[in-house]
Amino acid sequence: MTAALLAGLLMAQTPGWKVDPSGTLLWGGVPYVPIGARVPGTVDAIEQATKAGVKDLLVELPTDGRTWPAVFNELRRSGVRFFVEINSLAPSSVGVAVEPESYRLAGINSKTRLQAAVPGSSEALIVLATADGTVQKSRKVTADPNGHFDEELDPGNSVEHTALMYPLLRDARVPDGWDGLDEHRDSLLAAFAQAGPAPGFRGLINPLGSIAQFPPANLRFVPTSPRFRTELEVYLSRKYGSQKRLEQAWSIQAPDFTSIAQITRLVPLWSPKRGINAYWDRSSNQIYTAISRSSQAWDDIQTVFNIAVRRRMINLCQALQHRLGVPVIQTWSGWNGPYEGNAAGLAGVAVRLEGDSISDLNRGTARAASTLSRWDRAGLLLATDVKAEGDLNETILQSRQLGMRGWFFTAPTEAELQKIAILEGTEHGDWLTPRPTFLNFPESAQNPAVPMQLGSNAWWVPAPLDGNRIDYGRKISGYVMRTADGDQTVMWANQTELKVRLRLLDPKLASVRSLAGADIKTKVTKTTLDFTLGTDPVLITGPTVPVPQESIEETMQEFTTLAGLVPQQVQNVMDDIEGFRQVSATVNQNPFSAFTSMRYRLERLRRSLAPMVWVEAENSREHNWSEVQQDSSASGESVLMLSTRIDPLDGMFRARYLINPRAPGAHDIWVSVKGSTPAISQLFLEVNGDRKEPSPPPLTSVYGNGFGWLKLGSVAVSGPQQLTVDVKCPSPIVAQVALDVVLLAPPNYRPSGPFLNWYPPLSPAPKK
Repeated sequence: MTAALLAGLLMAQTPGWKVDPSGTLLWGGVPYVPIGARVPGTVDAIEQATKAGVKDLLVELPTDGRTWPAVFNELRRSGVRFFVEINSLAPSSVGVAVEPESYRLAGINSKTRLQAAVPGSSEALIVLATADGTVQKSRKVTADPNGHFDEELDPGNSVEHTALMYPLLRDARVPDGWDGLDEHRDSLLAAFAQAGPAPGFRGLINPLGSIAQFPPANLRFVPTSPRFRTELEVYLSRKYGSQKRLEQAWSIQAPDFTSIAQITRLVPLWSPKRGINAYWDRSSNQIYTAISRSSQAWDDIQTVFNIAVRRRMINLCQALQHRLGVPVIQTWSGWNGPYEGNAAGLAGVAVRLEGDSISDLNRGTARAASTLSRWDRAGLLLATDVKAEGDLNETILQSRQLGMRGWFFTAPTEAELQKIAILEGTEHGDWLTPRPTFLNFPESAQNPAVPMQLGSNAWWVPAPLDGNRIDYGRKISGYVMRTADGDQTVMWANQTELKVRLRLLDPKLASVRSLAGADIKTKVTKTTLDFTLGTDPVLITGPTVPVPQESIEETMQEFTTLAGLVPQQVQNVMDDIEGFRQVSATVNQNPFSAFTSMRYRLERLRRSLAPMVWVEAENSREHNWSEVQQDSSASGESVLMLSTRIDPLDGMFRARYLINPRAPGAHDIWVSVKGSTPAISQLFLEVNGDRKEPSPPPLTSVYGNGFGWLKLGSVAVSGPQQLTVDVKCPSPIVAQVALDVVLLAPPNYRPSGPFLNWYPPLSPAPKK
């Protein structure tokens, strides 16, 4: 069937297409830059748009193909040019979700009912375990047709137990790279065959269907597809060579298997910090003990899963692009998509632009532009969903500088359609100008780095790189990133040009160049490197991270000022002061290590003396959120994470904090948080049992990989405060929520980024 469909799909198109080195789509050798409307796949919507004068359309259509013939007839009749975007949900995998931090119910010491709604789930393994991880009971249970579980749990004694749930479900977050993809491909090809050729057809968007976000590479999900298990068996056989070596690598205790094929049925029941040291064989419903810390099981399962899904998606894109004779494009939905690092199966990347400001526009485009910049050839960048509000021409002019070469506006009214039609005829100049150059920054370095234009033809964009911001103080900002060519430090002056002296272990091995690639004139000594630092970033390459002498002196001066404010009896702070003095004496031996330690102690001292009270959210001593999770972009490089899908026994997710204000009076309570808008909107604050009405998102002063500040309420204080950050259940948590900082601050204070922006007047600089 598939071969017959493919054979009939060579559609009648104008001769050839390609993407020019500028990133512009050439159709028949002529630049084609669509400025049109996004419309639903109905005859009425197409008629309305074409009557308003719109000549380029993006048409949303489902995979089933039932409405395609009528829609294509109207598209042929009107003579418009059009892209097709598949708006059906992508086929999803069936498998066991291993998220013990999310599917858990703690505090069970008597008969308890576990009630959970897990959409798409048909059955689950429930394990009762004690605090040391010992499995007391386990059983497989069945959900009702709506995915609801209602089970009575009996620990059998008064010792506190935790129930862990491992549901079998169809997970919309996980694309099916096996049978589901084959069925989807056949349906899509049949739809095109029924619709017939159309001369105005210019491209296919999202051939796999709608995907909210591509799953991360470390997702803990075990597909039940027999084809997946076959591929896993082949991989394990090649990697380990024998069943015995595989059992050792997976740290399986007391195995009774007769083949590697049997081992592929196992589901590891642990995540990095939660779960139990065991495997579950769903076929036999047997539990096998394991040593999770030494097991390679998750590495092997994730490798096979990611390779298989990625390879099949790329193959699907290549086949459709070849047979349909049009470019195939995927909407950017996370760094782990098939477009990242391999351009073989796609002609470009699409983005949905949200927000009303230029910074929103830059932020929405920057990640997709960053991805295309790493392709070994030019790719097309399209905006497929833009509000038809405000100055549409300004939207085009701003985003075209980032490499955008096509815009489809969402236009529900006739007036907005007419605005788009007028815009299509506007002269926008030469589209074949060179693509911009890009300077990357790791996501964790956002704020101080932000997506923005640098000079006339360069842009700052995030990238999936290891690295982090560097706190150089008030005058200088910077970050370090790990690239294929080694570590690079990026540095710039915050306000005015500065003459800087960098401290390094071996300055002769360092190089300093401008954003344009030109070497910057430097003066090198045995331990320093001098040059003039401007407000545009410079790139410094070398075996060690440099530290400006100016930043060292500023740090020492500020610490001296703050240390003078500390009473002698505050022993813990005095210990920090002594530690600072000891570390500062090692600057010559190891500049960067000593400097980062000095900045850490300075920030601790600043938080001890400021009128604000800064509390790392992960330090809550009483909470029933999911877990503490590492995050290098967060304030303390850890966050308190909420991803729980089972309501707690008391119907509330709580994280409690005891906070001692510096002074009585009115204060605002802020939290630094990351998550979807619906999820963050569920947060509220209780102060000594009194609920406060929060300010709704959006977040302010966004930093790292999505953290931002939200005001949760105000309170008049006269002594210690019991603050509780709550989420009421049942809660429509549609994504994870990460809590970074809880901050009590005087009125009119506005937090900024991951550091406490409070600075006392500086004392005279200490003698060198």
